[in-house]
This record gives sequence, C-alpha cells and structure tokens, in this order.
Amino acid sequence: MYRLLYDALIEMRHEAHEGRTDNLLRLADLFHRLPLQLEQIERGEAPHEEVMSELQAHAERIGMTQWLTHRIQEDANRR
Repeated sequence: MYRLLYDALIEMRHEAHEGRTDNLLRLADLFHRLPLQLEQIERGEAPHEEVMSELQAHAERIGMTQWLTHRIQEDANRR
C-alpha cells in the first residue's frame, strides 16, 4: 500500500503539471485516507485485507478501478 500511495503522489504531481485536474482530484479522493489507515494497520486496529478491500471498493465508486488494478499488478511484477 505504501507503493500505491507513492505511485499516486507521483501521478498527481504529473497530472497537476499537465493541468488535468479531473484525474488529479480522483487520485486525491482515492488516497487521502490511506495514511491514517496504514497507521491503523500498524497499531493492529485494522487488517491489511480490510483496508485494501475498502480502497478497491472506493476506486470502483469513483471510476479508478483500472488505475488501481494496473498499479497493483505493476507492484506484483516488481517483486
């Protein structure tokens, strides 16, 4: 999930430079809660799978499923 957040921030920076605010806003919407959720995982208050499931459900609601799926696959290929 840290890598997903990193990738999102890189893409947000790129989208901002290109003036594409629609995708920029959707990425911000998708990831704005993730740092606090990662903290909950570290404290043992939420399981990793639950947070990932919520992230995927939110991506579907805002039309970012393809972006998220692609990044998850890229991360799996790096390993």
